[in-house]
Amino acid sequence: DAWPEANDFRLQKAMSLFALEQQDLAIDVLRSIIDREPEHASALNALGYTLADLNRDLDEAETLIGQALQIDPGNAAYMDSLGWLKYRQGKLDEAQAALETAYRQSPNAEIGAHLGEVLWEKDQREQAMKIWEESLELDPRDSTLLETLRRYAPELLPASGE
Repeated sequence: DAWPEANDFRLQKAMSLFALEQQDLAIDVLRSIIDREPEHASALNALGYTLADLNRDLDEAETLIGQALQIDPGNAAYMDSLGWLKYRQGKLDEAQAALETAYRQSPNAEIGAHLGEVLWEKDQREQAMKIWEESLELDPRDSTLLETLRRYAPELLPASGE
């Protein structure tokens, strides 16, 4: 590309498409970034996470997230993606280990939502609730966290208008 930043703009376009629930279009944009720049770790991770989140093509998702982690092994977001993938694969112990690592590195509401869901599914409900409460303090408006709480612990949802 004559314009090296173009893939960063494409990545923002993909994120906007996800926000608009246009997953297939966003996936196409992410694939176009990777075609142009196979080592674009953010695009590799975003595509891998998306496939895992949609519970589609989990083998491909694992390859993509693995490539992103090879490029940037200390990235908590990529470790979160790996944990979410392992959860989708039914590998709850591996999921918990990856998500605990990610949460320690970068405590945020989305990673907390994922970690809490894995703990809940492992019948570690008290720990799940604790992580979700911490996550609400970090970001009471995080959409992933709020959606997770609606499914598992609606009693933790903030009152309307907050």
